[in-house]
Amino acid sequence: MCISAVVIWYVTIFLIGFSALPVGLYIFKSLSDYAYPFYRIIGFAFISYIIWIFGILNIMPFGIFSVYFALITLISISLYLLYKKKVVITKEFIRKAVIYEIFFLVIFAILIAYKLYRSDISDIEKFMDFAFLNTILKTEYFPPQDPWLAGYTINYYYFGHLITAVLTKLTEIPVAIAYNLMLVTNYSLFILTIFSVGYNLTKKYIWGVLTALIVSVMSNISYLISIHGEGVNYWWGGSRIIPGTINEFPLCSFLLGDLHAHYLDLPFVVLILISFYLFFVKDDNRNLLKLFIGFILGLMFITNSWDFIIYGFIFAALTFYKNYLKDKNITQVIYDGLVVGVSSILVFLPFYLTFHPASEGFRIVTAEKSLITDFLILFLSQIFVISFYLLYKFIKEKNDYKMFAVIISTTLFLLSFWNSQVTALIFILLPIWFIVCWNDLKRDKIISTKQFINILILITFCIIVFCEYFYLKDIYEIEYQRANTIFKFYYQLWVIFAVIVGYVLYYFSTIKDWIRYPFFVVSGVLLIASSVYLPTMVKDSTNDFSNRVGLDGSHYLETIHLYDYQAIKWINGNIVGQKVIAEMPGESYTYNSRISVFTGNLAPIGWFGHEWGWRNNPNQLNVIKSEIDALFTTDNPDVATTIISKYKIDYIYFGELERDKYYNNDIWVVPELFDKVYSNDGVSIYKT
Repeated sequence: MCISAVVIWYVTIFLIGFSALPVGLYIFKSLSDYAYPFYRIIGFAFISYIIWIFGILNIMPFGIFSVYFALITLISISLYLLYKKKVVITKEFIRKAVIYEIFFLVIFAILIAYKLYRSDISDIEKFMDFAFLNTILKTEYFPPQDPWLAGYTINYYYFGHLITAVLTKLTEIPVAIAYNLMLVTNYSLFILTIFSVGYNLTKKYIWGVLTALIVSVMSNISYLISIHGEGVNYWWGGSRIIPGTINEFPLCSFLLGDLHAHYLDLPFVVLILISFYLFFVKDDNRNLLKLFIGFILGLMFITNSWDFIIYGFIFAALTFYKNYLKDKNITQVIYDGLVVGVSSILVFLPFYLTFHPASEGFRIVTAEKSLITDFLILFLSQIFVISFYLLYKFIKEKNDYKMFAVIISTTLFLLSFWNSQVTALIFILLPIWFIVCWNDLKRDKIISTKQFINILILITFCIIVFCEYFYLKDIYEIEYQRANTIFKFYYQLWVIFAVIVGYVLYYFSTIKDWIRYPFFVVSGVLLIASSVYLPTMVKDSTNDFSNRVGLDGSHYLETIHLYDYQAIKWINGNIVGQKVIAEMPGESYTYNSRISVFTGNLAPIGWFGHEWGWRNNPNQLNVIKSEIDALFTTDNPDVATTIISKYKIDYIYFGELERDKYYNNDIWVVPELFDKVYSNDGVSIYKT
């Protein structure tokens, strides 16, 4: 089943990409590689959005018919472009497409080989992602039902999970296998597309490869420090460097195996970056491109809303510089902003109208600022490369290498006295970034890749400063107030830094100056130091490849939770539709709520902490929790029937977890009131 599932999945996503080929070629025809690596993403986006918009407007239910309808619609658009717009597929395009497809297959095969040894849907937040996927698969109209709060819809961004569900329906692959195939597909596309960005910026394959490696196999240097006894030593501990925050990076996301929103949005992030490059550097002013940018930004809002803020800001900076600072055309700035802004809002508006943010807006940080040592553990390689590049350009203009040495020495000296917080970087080193980039942008008459990189550097400056002084208020108190803000903003720093660093390395390879030799030596050492995480942590996360488990993420249940496994199989095979199944109220990051997770049915209350985070209503959740607890312990028929009626419970699940918590089952009234429709040695299921 494993090999056939992989083949079916690959053929399916290839055909989706092939179906979107004319669309991608028509939009990106002026790029050096025609943006071939992005065609699958474009196909996923169009098909899934058609299904979603028809479902959320109650026009067409989500099912295999709507999937084929969306696919036929995409093919029709492509045929129109081929025959009416005369999109031409050249031999050069075919040659590059073949190269990219071979590259994709190699990456895909390597990542599949890894997942064969680590596929369990069993820890961190995999339960949440798998619950979302299963409930979407049972959904007819959107938004989907919340699997952990029956009677409510999901109050979180879920478009990436919908794409996974669409591919699962189309391939008819078991969902526990599809989960892992999507993890692999997402990272494969991310690597391939970031390679494409590096190639288009430099026109050299080698720098495309290096750009991809920088963001896909690099980590921070925490593991290297831990070798000497000071840092973290657990394989995902490198994502917890700045106290009270999350410092995840793309490689960590893949190894963790959570099919989370920020991870699923990575291909869209790279797609929007290459679209920005086309708009800015290639001076592509077609309304079609602007509408496409708006479309992708809108999808990013539904996939991972944080990224909409970041990349919406980047587009605003690009169009302001291009149309106002260079051409003094404020009308064009407003026009571009309206086209992209309005189109993106129209794309995500149906989602937003059903979404109720639990956050309370941006606030000023009152917690401790980041230590500069922690920040440099995260981004030492990137900070060095970018700083060296900008300082070199600054000194080159002055033609005084003594000044170069003085600036570096002074900076290091000052940092040694002010080494407690990132504020030191903000007031000492980063202003040099700003000044050099700004002077370059004002001086250059022609828009080029260099200006694109300069603006990205300025954006990273803004992100670093913003995260030190502002945060999005959620349910966390002062100690963890910046947890999600640092997480989501710094995660994008990894992608943007990779594009910048790849270009800077290329730049130094083109200059004829002795300074490039020490630059490459130090950069090489730092990049290698940031890569030692990969081989060690891959071995650690797979227990040294000692146990090949296959791609079925639910297989472990048969060994560890046999009775639940048997009951879940019965539920999936015998209960039609999406029902409310009462099980023990769940605590986050545990095996709790396993029935809703593995069946896609609804629990009256699931992972409590997550629901609190999504809705910020702990009082209501506590009431539900206490009443479901009462259902499992009451000896009063009226109490039981009242609770069942209130939460519209269809089945009551009593397994090992329930038995451990509600151990006194002798007085429980439910077995006397309702028929037992399924049982094994450890589980009883009652139909109400």
